[in-house]
Amino acid sequence: MSDKPVTYELTIKEFEAIVGTTKRFVRKGKKLKVGIPSGVNSGTIVVLPNALKITDGKAGDILILIKVFPIETLNPQPWLPHFCYMIYTIFSSALIMYNQSQNVNTESPQPVYG
Repeated sequence: MSDKPVTYELTIKEFEAIVGTTKRFVRKGKKLKVGIPSGVNSGTIVVLPNALKITDGKAGDILILIKVFPIETLNPQPWLPHFCYMIYTIFSSALIMYNQSQNVNTESPQPVYG
């Protein structure tokens, strides 16, 4: 006869949910590993069948409730990547204009034969 399953909540990052991951946790001094498949969403339940046999010495499953942590929450300044790209674009354009004003040849050198 199986005992009531034990439920844990596990928060993973959004990219881990997309590609899948492996997480480790400890229950009653026993180390367990849970494989999170790719494509999971918040609310997905991953079942470790009969894992209570390892940790508690009795029959029963361990249920892992997945929570996905959105990338926007991880980056407190969501404007930062756009700002960096804008700065890169401005400096790249300024360098190109400077090179053109100095008549710097930015083309690949042509081989000289002969």
